[in-house]
Order: sequence, then C-alpha cells, then structure tokens
Amino acid sequence: MEALNKKTFPQLPEAELLPLPDRGRETVSFIVMLVCGEYFVVEIDRVLEIIRVPQITWLPGAPPSIRGLINLRGAVLAVADLAVLLSHPGLEISPQNRIVIVEAAGVRLGLLVEEVAGAENAPSAALESSLRTLGEQRAVIVAQVDLNGKLSGVLDTGKLIEKARFTGTEIATALDQDHKFGGKNGN
Repeated sequence: MEALNKKTFPQLPEAELLPLPDRGRETVSFIVMLVCGEYFVVEIDRVLEIIRVPQITWLPGAPPSIRGLINLRGAVLAVADLAVLLSHPGLEISPQNRIVIVEAAGVRLGLLVEEVAGAENAPSAALESSLRTLGEQRAVIVAQVDLNGKLSGVLDTGKLIEKARFTGTEIATALDQDHKFGGKNGN
C-alpha cells in the first residue's frame, strides 16, 4: 500500500496551486456543476471524464468528505463529496448526480456533484477574486466568474485533492478493520 500512497497521492507542486487569474490565457473553458443550489466550475483541462454514479464502496474510517471507492475500468478511484468539501451537508444520491473525475499533478479524484450543467467558456478578464467572506471555502474557491448570469465559484482541483487527501495507508487500515469486524465490505 505504500506504493499506492506515493503514486496516488504525491505532494502537489506549488505550480498546480496557482489561482486561475494568474495563468495568462485569453479564454478559459469550464465544466459547470451544481452543488447545493450553487454553481461551481473547474477548468475543463483538469476534467478527465464525467460518469454516472456507479456503486460506491463505503470505506470505514475515511474522512467525511470521502464517500468511498469506485472501480473505474479496473482502477480504484476515491470519490469525494464536493458538497462536504465545500462545508455543506453531504449529497443524497439521485439519478441526476454525476462523478466528475479530475486530475492535478498526476493525482486523480472523483467529485460527487448534484448535476453537471454543461461546459462554458469565459474570457480570463471575467475572472474575479473570490470573496473574502467565504471562510473555509476560500481554500478551494480561487476565483468567481459570471457565466451567462450564473455567478460560479472557480475551484482549484489541486487544492480540492489536497483537502480530500486520503492516503493509501489509511485505505489499507480501513479495509483491514472492515474485514476483521465483518463490516459492510467484509466477506
């Protein structure tokens, strides 16, 4: 499991954590997501794919933001509840939910969202600094942008992955405890 820890959750370099307005592009493309009635966006270059919600295997001992693990074509992928990462109550699973698979510095994470509202482009000049009143959310919301009348928080995928961090050692310990005590995943 130590190899999983180093490969799956390496320390993200500072370059991955720069706010969007400093990246110097004329236009930025986003995936727009709805979470708890609010719009949030991630850069489209950071999104690997968007999938329907498959069976999520609960992981005892995982932080509250980690909903569990999924099997994505033979690869194990952690799924974080974006609502919890944004300091909201966890999402109830519904047919509209999607998992947005993002990547930063070679690290992948599935983000459980209420729904995906589409893809939008915005000029870089339209990006504004995030509000100082955001509190804990400010750690992952690096900017805001108005997309066709919808004010959307711009999420930094590197910071989201850091906030949702769950090491391979913690996964191995949680799975081992679950099997010992005949938990949901024990055989």
